[in-house]
Amino acid sequence: VYVTDDVKDIVPDYLMLLHGVIDSPDIPLNVSRSSLQADANVKKITGHISKKVSDKLAEIFKNDRNGFESKWGNISIFVKYGMISDEKFHERALKFCMLEDTDGNLTLVDDYVKAIGGNQKDKDDQIIALYTSDPDKQHMYVESALRKGYSVVKMGDVIDNHFVQHLETKLDKVSFKRVDSDQIDKLIDKEEQIESVLSEEDSTKLKSTFETYLEGQNYEIELASLSPDESFARIVQPEWERRFKEMRQFGGMSMFDQQKSKLILNSNHKAAKSIIDTAEDDSRGELVQHAIDLARLAQNSLTGKDLMRFIDRSYSQFNK
Repeated sequence: VYVTDDVKDIVPDYLMLLHGVIDSPDIPLNVSRSSLQADANVKKITGHISKKVSDKLAEIFKNDRNGFESKWGNISIFVKYGMISDEKFHERALKFCMLEDTDGNLTLVDDYVKAIGGNQKDKDDQIIALYTSDPDKQHMYVESALRKGYSVVKMGDVIDNHFVQHLETKLDKVSFKRVDSDQIDKLIDKEEQIESVLSEEDSTKLKSTFETYLEGQNYEIELASLSPDESFARIVQPEWERRFKEMRQFGGMSMFDQQKSKLILNSNHKAAKSIIDTAEDDSRGELVQHAIDLARLAQNSLTGKDLMRFIDRSYSQFNK
């Protein structure tokens, strides 16, 4: 076992707990792994170790919360795995399992749900917990949520895709949604409508323009009436589609990942009117491509030749 410096002061206590427990003559050793896992004595040992570890973590959390929080980043993935795989461990771990928001604040799961319950409840009375898997790469989406006064938690561990689904099965009327899975007003749908500045004719023209230039590409176009301060174009992938895709990739089945991404256009952004009013097809096409590239850039998916063309196009503006 390799132990990092910031948790080595806890580990000796765990080793003492295990001493004399796993040294049992009743465990059959010359058997298959599946048979060993089904052995009654092994199950008893597993349950005993699980209880001892969870009790010790709860004790440390209670007696030295600051010290526990400083080590949470190193042990969180193991706690989450234990909660997913062991029902009894889950119940005990609620005393010390925490969620970390983008400001670095750590809060117990139940306390966090209560804290956001008043502001992050949708029209169906469902509490929506927003999360990010990478605060830097998803910065634009996080900022949109923060401007609305919402809280965003960090879920960047490899196990978190499974962990959020586990929490959804345990928490009453709570859903987790990643900040880049839709526009913020749809993530927490309160049925608050912002009127579009575009006429129905202009809206149809804007959508058809993008559909023409994106023909054959893997995008679904959607117009949304957002605040003029929100970005003009952003790319999202629906929560459940993305989760399913990531789970397939985790299981080695990435060859089937061809779902469409949604391109959301803010009809109240000044860029919408600029594209509609541009008469020349070439100029309009350049504006559309630039908007798409900016959306991909914000999503960190603009690479290779597409990125080089975007850079060249941006520098060409200095010559006009």
